[in-house]
Amino acid sequence: SSDLEITNNALWLAVKAMKGMVKYDKENAVSVMVALYSVILTKHLKEQVIGEPKNAKSDEEVERLIKTLGKLQLSDGGFCWYKGMTSSIYITSEVLMHLSRLSAMVPLPKKVIKMMEDGFSFADKDMKKIVKELRKQEKEGLIQGMPFFTMLQHLYSYAISGRTISKGIRDIS
Repeated sequence: SSDLEITNNALWLAVKAMKGMVKYDKENAVSVMVALYSVILTKHLKEQVIGEPKNAKSDEEVERLIKTLGKLQLSDGGFCWYKGMTSSIYITSEVLMHLSRLSAMVPLPKKVIKMMEDGFSFADKDMKKIVKELRKQEKEGLIQGMPFFTMLQHLYSYAISGRTISKGIRDIS
């Protein structure tokens, strides 16, 4: 069956389309992050742009998703893909990129900001290793290829979240 919906507010169609992003695998960090992104953005659009009243159910969903994503962030600040795995720079970079994009559009809960800070700290350690290796190769006269995708993703996340590259990364020689 098909539904026909007519609206004079295209934003409402976008809000409705985001519902499909909320279905997620609760054990997968990227899936949980996409659901959190969708719920926070939808909540913001409904309350701040469309003008709907606050919804306790939306607040509970945000808290539940934050808690679920928090279980996938390990003590070193990195995110694992699935529960029981080790921290992954790739997964951490994916989560940081999406949360950074979201932070550029809407205010984030304090718990999410703390997750981002811890994630950036984890990613910075990996970036330092990569930059150190690239500088070593440069000194040895080796031809340098493109930086790793996660490195570019990390720099992108820094840029859109308004952060500056840590001095420790800039000063590696």
